[in-house]
Amino acid sequence: MRPDTDVPYSEWLAEVPPEEAEYYQNIEDYFGRKGGFPWVVRGRDWLTVRGWFEKGIPLTVVYRAIDEFFEKFGREEAPRFLGFVENFVKKHWRLYRAATVGQMVVAGLLQQVTPARLGQWLENWAQQLGRSAERARDRGLEDTARVLEKRRASLQRIRRQVPTEGSVTTELIEQIEHKLENFQRTLRRELFRSLPSSLQEEWRAQVRQAFFQRLEGYLAERQRHRLLDEAVVRRLWQELQLPDFSLIHYLTEAFRSSSDAG
Repeated sequence: MRPDTDVPYSEWLAEVPPEEAEYYQNIEDYFGRKGGFPWVVRGRDWLTVRGWFEKGIPLTVVYRAIDEFFEKFGREEAPRFLGFVENFVKKHWRLYRAATVGQMVVAGLLQQVTPARLGQWLENWAQQLGRSAERARDRGLEDTARVLEKRRASLQRIRRQVPTEGSVTTELIEQIEHKLENFQRTLRRELFRSLPSSLQEEWRAQVRQAFFQRLEGYLAERQRHRLLDEAVVRRLWQELQLPDFSLIHYLTEAFRSSSDAG
């Protein structure tokens, strides 16, 4: 039975954790208020917002992006889809992370990050990839293990680009972060391709049965496939105990912990 199309996803998707559901609802409310019309997260917009949530993009960043979106297009002309806000979110997410690193500089915390420590963090991630490759082999996923070992070498090449002396600058962090974004994007794509088709279908069926079956009346076929493929990669990522390969995320969390402690 299809849910009532007048009910926001954040209300009728009972399986969504409360924190995630609240994230959707807040964006629904804010986008509707700024646009001057009732609006709910649906279809491809749901995929977009879910991506923001999984990246840990704060609501304040999304709000700034929505503000700029309506400032540029106006209420009357603005398209009523969050896909059009995506580039604004990317822009403000970059600004937010850069500002966070800037705050660390002002607070003197970035000076505590030496090239040696930065290199060690990257080496720790490379070692984690090795352990994940062992887990893949334990599960009989030989192709997946080979992908992880190949990408481990890629990560070590990034580590070798960290200077051995001098200070860690915001420019260096942004440079490494850009490489890590490309690294993680490639890793996710290759991990998915490495899975046997039988296992892909088994996991898709489990995800569809447990949750996404309720979305099928709202999504086009291409969107459904994308959503299920992302769920398969996310499950594999968790089973292999892979981290988020984001230096800025790591530093931001460390900065927040220091700020909370102070």
